[in-house]
Amino acid sequence: MTGIGTDTNGIRNPINGSPNGVLPGQEGQKADYTVVSGDTLYEIWQNSGCDCTWEEFLAANQHIDNPDWIYPGDSVFYPEAKTDTGGTGETGETGETGETGETGGKEQPGSNSPEAKEVDQAQEDYDTAVNNYNAHPTDENWEAVGKAREKLEAAILAEAEADVGALDPPPSTYEEYQQEVAKAIERIAARYPGDSVVAAATEAVGSKMTSVEYLEGKYEEASKGLSPPEQEEAGRILDLLEGARAVHESPEAKQTQSAAEKLAAAEENLKTQQNEGTPNEISEAEEDVAEAQQELEEAIAAEINARVEAAGATDPEEIAKIEQQVRQDILDRTGTGSQDAVNAAFEGATQLAQTRRTTDGAATDYDDVKTAFDNKYGEGNLDGGYTSMRDRVESTRGALKSAVEAEIAAGIEDYKAQHPDASPEEIEAEAKRLGDEIVSRNGGSENVQEVVDTVVDDYN
Repeated sequence: MTGIGTDTNGIRNPINGSPNGVLPGQEGQKADYTVVSGDTLYEIWQNSGCDCTWEEFLAANQHIDNPDWIYPGDSVFYPEAKTDTGGTGETGETGETGETGETGGKEQPGSNSPEAKEVDQAQEDYDTAVNNYNAHPTDENWEAVGKAREKLEAAILAEAEADVGALDPPPSTYEEYQQEVAKAIERIAARYPGDSVVAAATEAVGSKMTSVEYLEGKYEEASKGLSPPEQEEAGRILDLLEGARAVHESPEAKQTQSAAEKLAAAEENLKTQQNEGTPNEISEAEEDVAEAQQELEEAIAAEINARVEAAGATDPEEIAKIEQQVRQDILDRTGTGSQDAVNAAFEGATQLAQTRRTTDGAATDYDDVKTAFDNKYGEGNLDGGYTSMRDRVESTRGALKSAVEAEIAAGIEDYKAQHPDASPEEIEAEAKRLGDEIVSRNGGSENVQEVVDTVVDDYN
């Protein structure tokens, strides 16, 4: 029998095959929380509302072999002392099921469609397979659980496709398409509240439907049609595909993917060295992990800012939405195994992205003003506007210098944290690297270079 993760307690979770199966003393207990894609155990603790320490939280979840490795569908238990969240109100009466898919008096699109009924049946079949495995934990029954899970995901995909396909007008941009797919899978998941398997399966379907590979297949299929309507639909799907490629295959996206893979390899090497290596080898492996974490953070920041710039976003709320979409897109690309690393890097990445936007905005302002000043007054042709424009040059230069100082100082602090024994020469080299990066982001501007040089010189 195959599974995922390292199983130290010998008990697997029959829902998802993870090594975090509940211990005998926890059997029959209702989980306080069920893990979904993107979660980390530490964040679950922070958001639990429990009046407990991290250590107490871990003690209540001893079935989790490694706090850094949790999987969608895993059960999480809160310590007995919990914050009172108030009572649950009375459940209202269930309304009659209408012909248009109304359940309990509330319309749920597609809930009576043939595709929805297939999902219902697949979910029941999955529960049956799990119960059979729990009663008779054989390899054959375990294989049946896996097949039932595949059938459930296929049924959810069919319903989501039907839901999105019924839209009139259909989504014309990739961003609209992503939003409609998200709505479709949320509606499906809402019919099964508290069902962690359906939640995980809908997330998997959402990731699949918004992937480049999926849209390539849809375009290839649609492009076979010869009629004008069929060709029009193929053209619409091609627009979605090009949008997906711009998001997932951009230079920034590829750099993020590479950084995530590098970090995963560094973490795996660290585990190996901790078991087999010398103290020096362990120390080197730890440094490799720290450097890879920093690279991932920088790559995510670059991807965020590329998307912000492409959207022309300046409103903080709009930027926040882009950041969360980038986060989900990265998780979709990198897979479950990298979710903890991505989530851990994301807060620092958003801060770095904001710092870089501040610097680059100040650089653009100064470069424009300085260039205009030089063009107008470079030959010494002074007029009544000279003093005002000169003051504007000095003002924008000062703003840029402050922004550069803040960005480089933050970068140096990160570098020192990773390299506590760094020599002055190494710190100077890192400051120069950070400065060169700022100049490169701003098209190699000589005006920006001059300001950056004055800041970097302070580290000499």
